[in-house]
Amino acid sequence: MLGERRKMFLEYRKAQNKGETLVLATLLRKIGSSYQAVGAKMLIEKKKTLCGTLGGGCVDESLVSQAEEVLQSRTSRIVSYDMEDEKEVVFGFGTGCGGKLEILLEPLPSKGKIDPLEFGEQCWQKEEVGYMALFWREENRNSAPLRMAWCGDEIRTEEGKIKKFYEMLKNKAKRTIALPLPQWEKDGWVLLEAFYPRSLHIFGISPESYALVDFAQPLGWKIKLYDHRKKLLNDEKFAHVEKHFVNWSSVPKKLHLGPYAAVVLATHNYLADRVYLPVLLQSEAFYVGMVSSKRRAKRLLQELGIERKLQKFFSPAGLNLGGKGPVEIALSVISQIQEIWYKSEF
Repeated sequence: MLGERRKMFLEYRKAQNKGETLVLATLLRKIGSSYQAVGAKMLIEKKKTLCGTLGGGCVDESLVSQAEEVLQSRTSRIVSYDMEDEKEVVFGFGTGCGGKLEILLEPLPSKGKIDPLEFGEQCWQKEEVGYMALFWREENRNSAPLRMAWCGDEIRTEEGKIKKFYEMLKNKAKRTIALPLPQWEKDGWVLLEAFYPRSLHIFGISPESYALVDFAQPLGWKIKLYDHRKKLLNDEKFAHVEKHFVNWSSVPKKLHLGPYAAVVLATHNYLADRVYLPVLLQSEAFYVGMVSSKRRAKRLLQELGIERKLQKFFSPAGLNLGGKGPVEIALSVISQIQEIWYKSEF
């Protein structure tokens, strides 16, 4: 199973190959509580949702209905949903969330516009951090939203005058957030989105590895699998995984682990862990976990002369959820990685 953003892009690419136009719904802003966070997306074709959700149930159904008008007019629109009224549970959309939503519906592809799905895919493929700013007006909703996107030193804009906000916004775009922007227009807003190339590197094909792949893929991790057994690497269960044939006696020279990488040592091979662990701990990876007993980990660290109290190193890897089997261990490991990822400040 693929991550939602990746699945969304592949569905979009299929439609492009057929010459079809789709509608992308993006949650621009919310007041109060809601089912999804700002920046969440939903891809719609004629009369049905392809993937994603913004409100569940009746909200999604309403968006599908409004998307038909967007497809006919080929113009974007911003729609609002007010679910604060207590009567909403019975007579409205029935979500019970109690919030207000502002959602952008736009046809894709759109000539002369920055394509958000294409941009996200480029960041994924290049494994580079990318940022996007979506400008819209709260009151004048007939004016088309504008985008600016940047990745590395490349800055792209749909309109020259918004480029002046790059310096002001680049330091605020570390996470997805909606902000008022009166410097642009009196009723102006901007949605900032960050595209982080997060990757999960699994060393060793073990029972835990299979379960880790199953858990991590739907969460959007780019998975890289390392092992010395080609037959296992070619297992069809790893069809959407980047595979690397390695020799446990030495670390590949091209191994690069950036600050958005999580690493799990699941070799169950003491000598392999002895070779790889020092290199992994010296990398920029924000998480290094080893599937191991406490006793084994202690012995390994002592032999390597490594201090036990390392902030990013966890062994036994995973949260203490009480489970013992491979699937439960994998669940505890991916849960720990998710927790640390969302608490990190990149």
